[in-house]
Amino acid sequence: IRQRQAKDRDVTTPTCPQGMKLKFHKCLSKNDTTAQPVKPSCPKNYSLKGQKCLEHCPKGYQSKYDQCILPAATLPNLYMTCPEGQRRVNAFCEEQNLECKIANAPGTFYYYRGRCERTRHVLHRDYTLASKHKG
Repeated sequence: IRQRQAKDRDVTTPTCPQGMKLKFHKCLSKNDTTAQPVKPSCPKNYSLKGQKCLEHCPKGYQSKYDQCILPAATLPNLYMTCPEGQRRVNAFCEEQNLECKIANAPGTFYYYRGRCERTRHVLHRDYTLASKHKG
């Protein structure tokens, strides 16, 4: 089983316009109590989260707990290759065209996506006429 990948995000302090201070997630005037609060600003490629600026996560990563998490489901697609003649199924390599048997089932079955599936060839069927309709 693969472990998810996590990257710590760079954290900086948000800035406020001159004459204001950061308090309660807002920029408040140091002297004028009637002035409207202003949203703090962060550097480019950073997002404001509470009282801090967090670096944006790379493409494909999810933002969780001040980290960038690469979900486990995407790891096989991004970092795993299989030997010649095999193909990747989730986090495993399997042989292509690996035949499997199902008792009392007509046709040829191959292991595909974790289970035995019948090929799409047309099965030849023999029909026995049960009765003739006389008109």
